[in-house]
Amino acid sequence: AGPVVKLLWSRLKPTTRTDAQALSAQVILRCCAIEAQKANGTSMRQASTFMVRASQQLGQAQIDDGIKTKHPSYMVTVSGLSLWRQLFLHPCFDPRTILFPPKELGQSRPLQWLASLLADQELYKRFYNALEDAETAISGQTKNDFVVRKAKQIREEADRRAAIVRALAGSTLLLVLRRMMLDGRGIPWLPGSRHGSVRAAFMSIASVFKTAAPTMDPPFVKSTPPDVLLYAAELIHLLLHQVPRDALTPFRLLDDAAQAIHALPRPSRAPVAVPGLDAVDEQEVFAANFMEALLSLNLTLPPDPKTKHAPAALEAGGNVALGWDSALAEMAKAAGVTSGTADAVAVTTVGIRNGDGESGGHSHGAGRVRASAVPPEVLQLLAQSSECLKWNAAMMLYVLGVDLAVVCQDGFQRCLSKWRQRKEQAKMLVSIDILNRSKQTLEGLI
Repeated sequence: AGPVVKLLWSRLKPTTRTDAQALSAQVILRCCAIEAQKANGTSMRQASTFMVRASQQLGQAQIDDGIKTKHPSYMVTVSGLSLWRQLFLHPCFDPRTILFPPKELGQSRPLQWLASLLADQELYKRFYNALEDAETAISGQTKNDFVVRKAKQIREEADRRAAIVRALAGSTLLLVLRRMMLDGRGIPWLPGSRHGSVRAAFMSIASVFKTAAPTMDPPFVKSTPPDVLLYAAELIHLLLHQVPRDALTPFRLLDDAAQAIHALPRPSRAPVAVPGLDAVDEQEVFAANFMEALLSLNLTLPPDPKTKHAPAALEAGGNVALGWDSALAEMAKAAGVTSGTADAVAVTTVGIRNGDGESGGHSHGAGRVRASAVPPEVLQLLAQSSECLKWNAAMMLYVLGVDLAVVCQDGFQRCLSKWRQRKEQAKMLVSIDILNRSKQTLEGLI
């Protein structure tokens, strides 16, 4: 039935695909209700099996629609992310059930989709293609007839949509990882390197630290923006600290992150390496990519502690925590997990503005996206100034660097040796600073 479902899905209109995703989510919740009612054994097994298979089919359809196509639907993608987020926060729903399927069902398609969206460095190109096609269909013009102003509008809208989708995917991944860590039962990662394994998650997220080779026109790829680096660094930091207490301490945007680098937070325990950082060669490659990403922010690092940095003021409401929801605080209380630093963050619904349909300058289909599709966290994060985002990304990368100084120690030393030979002073200075701060921050834990 898989090929038939794929064929039918590809021929559906975006609004119909959005409704189909919502129906799938409702069916999954109905199956959860059957399990919660403690029905007879046969009914529970059938409901559980159906729920897993339905989620796998939904995940595969989302991959085909959003990752494997050059013309993804923004409306379908955002609605799908919103639905997964609502499922992950539902109190009767255990994400482990569908994110880590039995061996016979292969890989975790939902996790593959979420990680792939965050890691997709050419997503802005594919949204540009989709917007260009929509504009051509509406105006009757070819892309060669577009004036410079219209092409600029389409390009900016494609960048905006890609930023929202990647940030929302990163936020949703963080949220579900925290949810599974909070109850103390841990995350049942799949073995090996298939999607659903910790290795696959790490490799996909870590890929954003290195600019990808182009696979589409135009033949170049933009460097990873600081908001994506923020989510990627926080995700890897969480993978290295899979304990309830650290899951309760999300990274929060700071007014003056430059000064905060001199007082890095202390985790509850030392970081634990994950598959993907086993071999020294893997450590060296990741350490080198990590340093390139940090220096790509084009900041003066390490910041001078005696210099008074002007605060990069937070806009659009301030308190922004990555991958957090007030529902997680309630779940933590129910599980008996507490932390003095994890204040609940209020979450309200924010609608998508007109024009978020399939066309760049029209609102066709925009009203079909749920009002709560994009959480305030994402919109507030993307509303910050470039300076604010860059310094907060640097702060989060320093937090991750403290971990990497332990789990990638040999890789860092190899990189340092090469940087000395090449006389790459900036990399040497920043890496030595990170190694020293790691010793101070983790003193007594390692």
